[in-house]
Amino acid sequence: MLRLPLAPLLSALLLVCFGVVGDGHASPDNSAVSDALDAGKSEFVFSGWQGPAITVWTYVPSQYSEQTPIVFIMHGTDRDADRYRDEWAALAEESGFVVVAPEFSKADFPGPEGYNLGNVVSAAGAAIPKEEWSFSAIEPIFDSVKARIESARDEYAIYGHSAGAQFVHRFVYFVPEARLSRAVAANAGWYTMPDGDTAFPYGLKTAPNTTDEINEALEQNLVILLGTNDTDPEHVHLRRTPEAMAQGAHRFARGHAFFKAGEARAQASGAAFGWRIEYAPGVGHSNGEMAAFAAPLLSEVDAPRPMMPIDFVEMPRLGSPALSPDGAKLLYLRSRIDWKENKIIDRYRLLDLETGATEGVVEPEDEGESFNRAYWKPDSSGFITTLEREDDDHEQAYFYSLADKSLTRLTEHHEDVKDVAWAPDGARFYFAARRRDPGEAEARQQDRGWKIREYETRSPDEIWSHDVDSGETEKVVAGDFYVRGYALSRRGDKVIHMRAPGGLIDDRHQGDLWVTDVVTGESARVTNNGYSESNAKLSPDNTMFAFIATVNENGEQYYEDNLFIQEIGVPEPTLLLPDMAIEIQDFAWDNDGKGLFILGNIGLRSELFHYVIGERRLDRLTQGDHALGDWTYLPEQDVHVAKIVDAQSPGELYIMRDRTAGFEQATDEYSAWSARFLLPKQEAVTWRGRGRQEIEGLLVYPTDYEEGERFPLVTITHGGPRSSSQFGSWNTSRFVPVLAGLGYGVLLPNHRGGTGYGDDFVRDMVGRYFNNAHHDVMDGIDAMIERGFADPDKLIKMGWSAGGHMTNKLITETIRFKAASSGAGASEWISMYGESDVRFNRTPWFGGAPWEERAPLRSYARQSILKDAWRVTTPTVFYVGGRDVRVPPTQSIMMYRGLKAADVETELYVAPNEPHGFRKPSHRLFKINTDLAWFARHALGEEYRGMLPNAAYEPEEEEKDE
Repeated sequence: MLRLPLAPLLSALLLVCFGVVGDGHASPDNSAVSDALDAGKSEFVFSGWQGPAITVWTYVPSQYSEQTPIVFIMHGTDRDADRYRDEWAALAEESGFVVVAPEFSKADFPGPEGYNLGNVVSAAGAAIPKEEWSFSAIEPIFDSVKARIESARDEYAIYGHSAGAQFVHRFVYFVPEARLSRAVAANAGWYTMPDGDTAFPYGLKTAPNTTDEINEALEQNLVILLGTNDTDPEHVHLRRTPEAMAQGAHRFARGHAFFKAGEARAQASGAAFGWRIEYAPGVGHSNGEMAAFAAPLLSEVDAPRPMMPIDFVEMPRLGSPALSPDGAKLLYLRSRIDWKENKIIDRYRLLDLETGATEGVVEPEDEGESFNRAYWKPDSSGFITTLEREDDDHEQAYFYSLADKSLTRLTEHHEDVKDVAWAPDGARFYFAARRRDPGEAEARQQDRGWKIREYETRSPDEIWSHDVDSGETEKVVAGDFYVRGYALSRRGDKVIHMRAPGGLIDDRHQGDLWVTDVVTGESARVTNNGYSESNAKLSPDNTMFAFIATVNENGEQYYEDNLFIQEIGVPEPTLLLPDMAIEIQDFAWDNDGKGLFILGNIGLRSELFHYVIGERRLDRLTQGDHALGDWTYLPEQDVHVAKIVDAQSPGELYIMRDRTAGFEQATDEYSAWSARFLLPKQEAVTWRGRGRQEIEGLLVYPTDYEEGERFPLVTITHGGPRSSSQFGSWNTSRFVPVLAGLGYGVLLPNHRGGTGYGDDFVRDMVGRYFNNAHHDVMDGIDAMIERGFADPDKLIKMGWSAGGHMTNKLITETIRFKAASSGAGASEWISMYGESDVRFNRTPWFGGAPWEERAPLRSYARQSILKDAWRVTTPTVFYVGGRDVRVPPTQSIMMYRGLKAADVETELYVAPNEPHGFRKPSHRLFKINTDLAWFARHALGEEYRGMLPNAAYEPEEEEKDE
C-alpha cells in the first residue's frame, strides 16, 4: 500500500509544537498527526480539540497531489461514517478529491442535539460552550488531515445527507469563519429556518448568532440538493412536530421552503444571496444515489448539469423589446413564474445601452401584476403601457415618466385599450378598443346570468385617438364593420386598416384594406380582393402600401405567407419574391421607402432580408443556426432590434445599427447557462422522402452522447401545420433540453405541408392532409436509424396541435412506437371542422365544407383518424385544454375512447380553463412530468417520478375576514 510521507521537518514541528500554524488556526495535538494517511481507505482517531475523541474515516485517491481538494462527508442519523466513506470512495477516485468522514458517535454525541444540532444546546436546552460544539471539531480535523497528507489546500468542501445535511446547513450558520469553499446539504429532514422570530432549533431566535453572522451565512456557497423522489410523508425518520410540518409535508418540500426562506431573508436584509437549489432526478432518501449528483457540485468548478423540468418551466423569457427613439435605452419584458399564484409574471427591465446598467421600472401594484408591451414617446421621455389596476374597470393607457419615475393614467375608456401608436409629435396617440354594443343594463344582465350571450358574437374593434394635453378621446375609425388591425403612417396623418364584416377569424377573408385621413376623417377603400391581407403598412410617402397574404399572384388561396406591394389607386398588387422558398413573418418599409426589410422563415431558420424595389434585389442580412423574432425597425435611426434564439439560448436581445457589422448582443440573461446547464447539440439533417423530395429536420443529441452509440429517439412534429421547427426549439410543449438531459435524442422533422420551403411544399396537403407528411416523418426516423443514431426498439412520438394530429395518425399506421404523447390533436375531421373556430384554411384539405351541396364527405371520412383507432397498439397519453376552441376537447376524448376500446394503455388529461396551449405553469410542468414518466415506463422499462415546486406542497391559505 502506498504511504504518503510527511516532510521530516514539518512532522517534527507538528509532533512537538501545539502553537498556531498557517493562517492562525490551532494545530492538532500529537495524536492527531502521529501517522500519515495511506492512499485508499484509512482511519484515525482525532482528539485534538476540546470535545470527545472522534474516529475519522478517510479515502485518499491514487492520483493525489498537494492541491487535491478535501471534502468532508457527514453521515446520517445511524452515525455510520464508514459506510458513507465507502459509498463515496469510487466517486472520490474518479473525481479526484480526499474524503474525510468524521463519526459523531451516539455515545459521545447523544440524540439530535449532540449531532444534528451541532451540540449547541443540551437536551435540556442549556447552552454548551462553543469549543465543545460538534461544529467546532471540523476546522481542527481539517488541519489534522492537511498535515497527514501534506496538503496545500486552504479550503474544504462539506457534504451531508439526511441528518448530515442538518449538520451542514447549521454549520454554515454557526461557524461563519469556516474555511469553506462550498457546502452541500442533501435531503435534510427539517431545517433551522433563517427566521429571527422562531425559537431555536426551528428558527434562530435564542440561537448564538448575530445578525451579521446570519447575513454572512446567507452569502455562503450553500447548495440545497434534493432528491425528487424523497417525497414520502410517512418516512420512518421524518420529524413530524408541528414546527417541522410547517416546513412541508416531506423532505423535498421542506428543502424548497428552506431555500425560499433564505432568499426572502437575504432580500429583506440586503445580503448577497449565495445559496442555490439543485435536484437529483428520480432519487429518494439514499446517500449512495445522492452522492453521484453531489460529487460534481463539490468540485472547484461547477460542472454543468442537465436541465430539469422545473428549470425549464421557470426559465425566464425576454420579449417585446422597445428601443427608445434616441437609441439610448432598451426596454423589454422579462418573465418569471409565480408558483403560488400559478401564473407567468412579466416585468419591465430597462437597459442603459451606454453604461450597460439594467434596472426594473414601474413598481407593480401587487405581486401578481404583470405588464404588457410598452410604446415609447417620440421624445424618449417615457412610454405608454396598458394596465388594469385596482380602480380600473378595463385596461387603460398609463404613461411612465423616466424623469419622475412615476406612472400616470391617461385614459378612462369604456373597454380595454390596446395596440397603441404615437403620433410623430407626441401630442396624441392612437389605440384600438372594442365597441360597447349592449347597453349597460343588458351587459349587467349578461354578466349576472339573466341573459345568455349569442354564440360567436364579437364586439368590433374601433380606432381612437387621445390628446395628451387635453385628455380628450375621440373616434377615428368606426362603423358597421370590424377593424382587424391597423397601422399609423410614418407621417402620422393616415391610418391603414382592414375592415371585415364580422369578428370571427374566418371573417378576415371577406375583408379589405382602407386608408383613413386622421385629420379630415375621409376614408378610401384600397383593396377589393378577399385576400385576407394582414400587417398592412403604408410607405413613408403614403403612395404605396404592402401586406402579407396566403395567396399567389393570381389571388388563389393556400400558399405561403407571401408579401405584396400595391400603389394607392392601382387595383392589383404585385407579388414580391414569387420564386423564393420563404414564409414572410414580418416586414417594414426602410427609411427612404425604396425598399423593405423582411423577416422570413426559411425552414429551420428565420433570417432578416432587405429587398430593393427598383432593382428587384434581395439581400440577406443575417445568417446562422438561429431564429430571429420579436423584430422591430426604427426608420429614423435605421436601427433594428430582435430576439435571436438558438440551441444555447431561448433568446437574447440584439441591436443592429450597421448592416455591415450585423447584430450585436445587448442582453446577457443566458450568458452563464453554458456553465450551469448541459445544453444539447443541435444540427440540421436531411433525408429523401417519397418522390425524391428532400426533407429537412433538426436532430438534437442527448447531452451525454458519445459517437457511435444509439439513443432512444423522441420524434416531435410541429404545429400549424403551416409552420416549421427551428433551431432552439424552446417551446414548453416540447421541452427539448430536458429530454436531451435524460438521455433521449430528439428529431423535429419539417414535413411537407409546413412553411419555409416554398409553395409546392406547403400545398402538398391540398386535397389530402395525410398525403406525404406522415411518410416524411417515418422516413426521417428510418434515416436516423440507418445512420446509427436512433435505437429502433426505443422510438417515441410526441406532438401538439397539428403535431397531435400527426401523432394520432402515426399510431394508427405503425406499431413501431413504444410510447406516444398527443396534445390537442384531431381525430375526426367533420366534427373538427364544425366545432373549431377556424375553417377557411382547412377547406382545401378536403375539397369543400361538409355541409355544402354535394359535400366531399368521402374525403372527410377517408382522412379521418378515428376510424383506424382499432389498429393502435402504442401506449398513448392525451392532453387538451378544457376551453380549447381551435381543436376542441371532443377530438382527444374520441381518440382516447377509441384506444380504450382497443384495450391499449392510455390516459387523457383535460386541463380546466386552458385554451389551445397550456398557460398555467402547473399544467406545463404536469405535462412534462407525465410525459417523462410515460416514456420511461413504456420505452425504457424504467421509473421516473416528476418533481414539483414547493408551492405544490404548501397548504392553501384560508381566507380571512377583513
